[in-house]
Amino acid sequence: MPTSATVITNTGSPRSKRWRMTKALSLEMNSPVESRAGNPLISIHLTASRSRSLLPRQRGLLINKFSDIRARAEQRKGGAAKLKALLPNLATNKQLIELGDDRYLAMMTKSINQAGFSWKVIENKWPSFEEAFLGFDTRKLSYLSPEQWEAFTSDRRVVRNWQKIKALQENVFFVQDESRRHGGFGKFIAQWPTDDQLGLMLYLKKNGSRLGGQSALWFLRRVGKDCFIPARDVVVLLKSIGLDIADNPTTQRDLKRIQAQFNEWHEETGLPYAHLSRIAACSVGDNYL
Repeated sequence: MPTSATVITNTGSPRSKRWRMTKALSLEMNSPVESRAGNPLISIHLTASRSRSLLPRQRGLLINKFSDIRARAEQRKGGAAKLKALLPNLATNKQLIELGDDRYLAMMTKSINQAGFSWKVIENKWPSFEEAFLGFDTRKLSYLSPEQWEAFTSDRRVVRNWQKIKALQENVFFVQDESRRHGGFGKFIAQWPTDDQLGLMLYLKKNGSRLGGQSALWFLRRVGKDCFIPARDVVVLLKSIGLDIADNPTTQRDLKRIQAQFNEWHEETGLPYAHLSRIAACSVGDNYL
């Protein structure tokens, strides 16, 4: 189990303000790593609130290769086998193609409804969603009248939020259009290259309804599409290795840099992007997977 340690660096006399501030900073410690000069550095277990002040001093010092990140994650999670058990399951391209349009629409809807809401509540209500929305059959849903769609705002089986109900209504036609164009919505998803995740996210945001940001990412993860998720701990890790991105990266500039870093890690390791993402998250931060 990691122990709490006081970080002491050569920062001046014991009475100096800088010395007192450094001594007061107690960090969770993993195994030491070596700097290029050969001096041991403490491997810091970062939290989001500490990252702003600590990361500039740690950039480029902790990690050189993804194997270092993986070693840290294995140590923190109790070994290689336990870390492997935490990695998300992925669908093959064949499985993505064979997955029905109704399941893609269902997972879009679940991701949209869970955004800004209790995930547990949506999970518990999900059988009622399936019943109310006709199993997410795109053909049946496309025949509903405007009055029938509006009636869902008083249906206790679902979240009675018109914007989210309207998103489903619009995504019915989005899924149908892509399915006709590609011979199945799953084929559209399967054929999109994993090294251009940013392009897929932009397409979903532009052509789907309420499929921007985290909703799109969790939709892709739920259907089994290989993708990374720039969650808080992943961002902390990326910033610690020197990637110049915001704490909450949402701009095209930041997302392109993240995509490039994951492409580089993928080329280095051959690992799926989803596994790279989870391993990165497990190597730092306050995750409790």
